Amino acid sequence: MCTGARRGSKLSPSRLWTDAWRLTLAIAVMAGAGCRPAPITSPTDVVTATGTLTYNGRPVAGMQMTFHGTSAEDSAFAVTDGQGRFRCATNDSGIGISPGDYLVTVKSPRNDLPQIYGDPDSTTLSITVEEGATNDFLLEMKDASSE
Repeated sequence: MCTGARRGSKLSPSRLWTDAWRLTLAIAVMAGAGCRPAPITSPTDVVTATGTLTYNGRPVAGMQMTFHGTSAEDSAFAVTDGQGRFRCATNDSGIGISPGDYLVTVKSPRNDLPQIYGDPDSTTLSITVEEGATNDFLLEMKDASSE
């Protein structure tokens, strides 16, 4: 006895196949809706931006830099090398940064920098990236007592 049928009623084989086909089709449609590739979007135009980061006149290595643009989509990132050199990159386009004005925050894995450089509301570091320009910056951090 079929537990889903009313007592005394019979389901025809063609009805069972029709219902099974509809259920299979519905499952396939729902599964396919979540498996579509993301729409292809073109990255914003970016230009190369590089520079050197110093602290009290000396290049600093291993610093994590964030470039805060006017919107979250304009943000870029960099990590300084052994000579304090950096190259901006974005999540969308890889190497480069969109032209515009940026506040720059710096975080040290050793927490040995003045806190003002880690907060976009207090940092004194900024750059203006221009299309067609060299965009090679010197960013200088200093102790709060020497500013």
